Amino acid sequence: MIDHIGIIVTDFANSRAFYENALARSGMPRPR
Repeated sequence: MIDHIGIIVTDFANSRAFYENALARSGMPRPR
């Protein structure tokens, strides 16, 4: 159970980083 939650949190962090990088490349401000 703990491992499963950890995987979800890690995946969310990676997705957020990818999303922010895409916005940065397009010149848009990053959401807080």
